[in-house]
Amino acid sequence: MSEDRYELGMIEAHLLDRSTVQIFGPIDDYMHNYLQKSTTIMEANGSPNLIAKINSPGGGLTESFAIHDMFKFYRGHILGIVIGQACSGANLILQACQTRAASAGSVLLVHNMITTLSLDVIRDKKEWQETLLRMESWQAKIYRIYQERTGKSRKEIRKIFQDEEPLSAEKAKRLHLIDEIIEELVIDVQPQHS
Repeated sequence: MSEDRYELGMIEAHLLDRSTVQIFGPIDDYMHNYLQKSTTIMEANGSPNLIAKINSPGGGLTESFAIHDMFKFYRGHILGIVIGQACSGANLILQACQTRAASAGSVLLVHNMITTLSLDVIRDKKEWQETLLRMESWQAKIYRIYQERTGKSRKEIRKIFQDEEPLSAEKAKRLHLIDEIIEELVIDVQPQHS
């Protein structure tokens, strides 16, 4: 095992000292690894409350689920704050935060799964059917998460996903996709003494 496995970049480490992680950019292996390292470090330090700042167009399904579950099972409280956008997988991750917030100008988006299929899969009816069943299974898991977080029925959640409408923070709050809209983030920072 590499000695630097848990090392973070200077900026990430500085933010983590302030109990903050950033989900800026696509949800990919890099993002997953960064957040896994960060939560591992924080758990080793007693699982203090975290702030997760989010500005992401989304990304990979498996990475999004892995981060969602990582946040869901984190022992401390996670405040997820959308600053810009939380689309697709980034919105799924937001749902794992105990408190879900967004700045007034943020955009949130959910949609049904999207995949890229090879011509071989499309030509093979059996493989096509297996792919469809796998996608329906994953989508059902996603719907369940949103049902639990919003209190809405499967039918209501399905409609929100099918609409694929970019949602303002106000509309996302009405739909219970977030808990609050924030105008400013107040953090208790101790002044440095000279």
